[in-house]
Amino acid sequence: MFSINETVDFFSFISYNMYIITRLVVRNVIFGYARCSTNEREQDINRQVRELKQQGATDKTIYLEYESGAKVNRAELAKLLDVVKPGDTILATEVSRITRSTKQLCDIIE
Repeated sequence: MFSINETVDFFSFISYNMYIITRLVVRNVIFGYARCSTNEREQDINRQVRELKQQGATDKTIYLEYESGAKVNRAELAKLLDVVKPGDTILATEVSRITRSTKQLCDIIE
């Protein structure tokens, strides 16, 4: 039989280790994705960056790209999707910044 102190210590140990596991699995990082269709001389991406920062993304977690939304293989979006983990959030100022079709959005989410 366990004493009260041993039981409390055991549950404290379990609770502490569950917290560590939870912290390792769920990061809760806020990422941002900003995209313009043309180059930086023709379109200003800074409005999107400002809005993403207001929602909690940072310079280190915002991915910027100058590519057509119709293009399926976008380098910065691919990098972002590679680093996102369970519990993270991806922000964009508009869905059209990430994708142009519902099917493509569903593919990205999967």
